Amino acid sequence: MMLKRINIITIILSSLIIISCKSNNELAMERGIYFYENNNYYEAANQFNKVILTYPENISKMDLESLEILAQAYQQLALCQSKLAMESVDLKNQKIYFNDALKNIKEAERLAIKSNKRQEYRKTLLGIKNQFDLLD
Repeated sequence: MMLKRINIITIILSSLIIISCKSNNELAMERGIYFYENNNYYEAANQFNKVILTYPENISKMDLESLEILAQAYQQLALCQSKLAMESVDLKNQKIYFNDALKNIKEAERLAIKSNKRQEYRKTLLGIKNQFDLLD
């Protein structure tokens, strides 16, 4: 009887641990956001790139949750690149970062499933374009 209870408790605890574990992509997104919020845009960009690189190029077989994570990773990467552009003192580097940011935010917008997310990504795109236009 006691052994049976211990086995049941062990199974329940194991199940809870497995269910509560976050995926590597979710952890990388959290790390990226942490680095971004602490103005470490280069390391944040690395984390978001890690997430992007884990997904296949052919997105047709991806589930909706994965598509949302991928789109958010592209948006966050674009924001990092925009910040890196603004921090750079070299005009050539600024243009490279802004062009990359624009490319990535367009990809986020393309991947967006929900219309409110698509609108959010469009606003981010316009903000990055405005910053880029100030260079000239």
